[in-house]
Amino acid sequence: MKGFVWLLLLGMLRLQAAEGPVDKTLPVRGFCIPAPSTNRLDEFIEFIEQELAPRSVNVLILRVDYGFQFHSRPEMADERGLSNEQAKRISDVCKKHQIRIVPLINLLGHQSWQSNCGKLLKVHPEFDETPEVKFPEKYAWPNPDRLYCKSYCPRHPQVHDVIFAMVDEVCDAFEADAFHAGMDEVFYIGEDQCSRCKGRNKAELFADEVRAVRDHLQSYKRQLWLWGDRLLGRVFLAP
Repeated sequence: MKGFVWLLLLGMLRLQAAEGPVDKTLPVRGFCIPAPSTNRLDEFIEFIEQELAPRSVNVLILRVDYGFQFHSRPEMADERGLSNEQAKRISDVCKKHQIRIVPLINLLGHQSWQSNCGKLLKVHPEFDETPEVKFPEKYAWPNPDRLYCKSYCPRHPQVHDVIFAMVDEVCDAFEADAFHAGMDEVFYIGEDQCSRCKGRNKAELFADEVRAVRDHLQSYKRQLWLWGDRLLGRVFLAP
């Protein structure tokens, strides 16, 4: 599947190149892609040099998520994820071509997908906003539990200790001055079954979490990026 995605992306880039030159007056000429597996690192660096740089891409949003060999939170380490040394190689090639690298870890929402629990809630199930919602063997939408993807509880007293340590480590590894927190498609927030969030305004809970992440990054002079769909009207309805 990942190989197909790479071929699709390459085809899109080549099509764009055939249509005409890139408008370099655009301040952000970005590209978002999952971080490579360790055995495809050389191919990924070649991709940056031969495909992104010639097209004047100047921002690379790299979806690292929890695929990293974390030292700050060893319980979250992925042995098959990127290492600090490999992150430095990606950072170096991006600097060479004046590409700003913005690592991404999905915060708040997207802590699961269909019937698969993400690493954070698998290791720290106490952070789950909806522990009563169980993963079905066969996922289907719609479903009685409104399960699209899970969220962590933003008011759990230990959740920021864990996620901020990983955010800092990934930003340090990629020598990044910005971080992408994802925070899209948050459909479980302020649930009545959660003793910490029950009765609270959902929009305020979301805003408080954005502010907490922003304030943490700002203390290290880093900029917060996030997807904008939850800032639109009626954003807390299920899809």
